[in-house]
Amino acid sequence: WFMGNPRGFSVPIGYHSFNAPMSISFGAVNDTKQNVLIEGMPRSGKTNLLHNIILGGLLNYNPQYLRFYLIDFKDGVEFREYADYYLPGIKVIAVDAQREFALNILEELVEEMTRRNNEFGRVGAKDIESYNRSVGVSDMMPRLVLIFDEITALFSGNDNISEACLDHLISIQTKGGNVGIHTILATQDYNQCSGVDVERDFSLA
Repeated sequence: WFMGNPRGFSVPIGYHSFNAPMSISFGAVNDTKQNVLIEGMPRSGKTNLLHNIILGGLLNYNPQYLRFYLIDFKDGVEFREYADYYLPGIKVIAVDAQREFALNILEELVEEMTRRNNEFGRVGAKDIESYNRSVGVSDMMPRLVLIFDEITALFSGNDNISEACLDHLISIQTKGGNVGIHTILATQDYNQCSGVDVERDFSLA
């Protein structure tokens, strides 16, 4: 396992022309590459892309450096296979998830942001990079990647749950990169996200 570049992490997702590998990167300071939005019609490759990101992260990075939260709203089909194995790089697997559970996860991550910021202040670190440089390997904070498949289901109710989830997501997307928390949101059509304006709400992602 690679313990990771303190400036972020990168996973292979496919090939450019002439068989040149192509990667997706997260987490560099002063960079906007903190979160990802994926949109595509059925059978367009969204799920394969998610699996490439997950498997690339699991294979290349120690769980002390990188962990995933996998939330699947699509009847639990896509992420269920990960639940069959002990994979220390996966913190949470929710198959056929309910919106209330997703809200609990978002609340947990917002609380984790606060905890991390408090810890940074205690040791005089300004972000996850400087914190992890200042502590030993055993005390490193892992980067956390929250993956929502079929995110439109989270906002299907256009109710208090949807509103709270949106507020937490915006908070994580705008503030989480500094503390090493990243999001990947995937769906067939973001226009189906009731009450959500993707350009407005996720423009800072």
